[in-house]
Amino acid sequence: MNNKLSIVIINYNSGEDLRKVIPTVINEAPETIIVDNSTDYHSFEIACSFPDTIVIRVGKNLGYAEGANLGIKLSKGEFVAILNPDTYFTKGYFKKLIEKMEKEESLGTATGKILRFDKKTLDTTGQFRTLADRPKERGYGKKSTVGYKSGNVFSACGAAVLYRRKALESIKDKHGYFDSRYFVFFEDFDLGWRLRKKGWKAWFREDAIGYHRRGGIKRGAKFPFLKLSPQMKAIVVRNYWLTIAKNESIIGFILKLPFILARSVLLLAVLSLTPSSLKFLYHKIREVI
Repeated sequence: MNNKLSIVIINYNSGEDLRKVIPTVINEAPETIIVDNSTDYHSFEIACSFPDTIVIRVGKNLGYAEGANLGIKLSKGEFVAILNPDTYFTKGYFKKLIEKMEKEESLGTATGKILRFDKKTLDTTGQFRTLADRPKERGYGKKSTVGYKSGNVFSACGAAVLYRRKALESIKDKHGYFDSRYFVFFEDFDLGWRLRKKGWKAWFREDAIGYHRRGGIKRGAKFPFLKLSPQMKAIVVRNYWLTIAKNESIIGFILKLPFILARSVLLLAVLSLTPSSLKFLYHKIREVI
């Protein structure tokens, strides 16, 4: 057990998933906090069935960003792991990440090699930033045998990520650690970008292994954005633009404008197929102005 570690799991109607993840993390840290955004009582009951966990019953869906902020605020560790419930980890996953972060004070973020549940497919080995200023999960969908060596990445997927508390405190603002306005999508990329602007680095460690089912959309979907509800599509587009507006420099925006425009036109074309998405987009933009 690492006394410097706190684990925060953001749960939304995923009680059965908790049965898989909690046994793999409960002995890794002195505190495991479950922020339960669930609307079904069954998930809350399962969360409470583990005696060595702290369960925060929210009573409504705060979303990933605000739920994570609540967990971070309540946690005490020098390092804070933020996890989705549809994950689980090999023994020593967090120990390996913390070992590296303790050796390099400039590291604010760390993640391991995250596979899908089939153990044959990569889910993420860290995030990179594309020319269109969107996050790209390195290795997404590729065979697990594809080798990615330990090293720096731009940011890390919020499904299974470790942060240094000092780094989180350095970027906290009126919207929290994660920007609570995001609800879900891009919040991990935005936080990673803000950390980089403060001088913090992110690290991928190849021998720290975890697993992520990647829920929320139909598994195996070739174009996952198309499978989202109209409201979720609107949130994706809003958050994409918000992330650029918050973090990109004027010179960077000018240089990348052709790529950003191309990406935006494509997203808007998809939204136009369901007019309600455009209506949602209008209201979602007004929420953050």
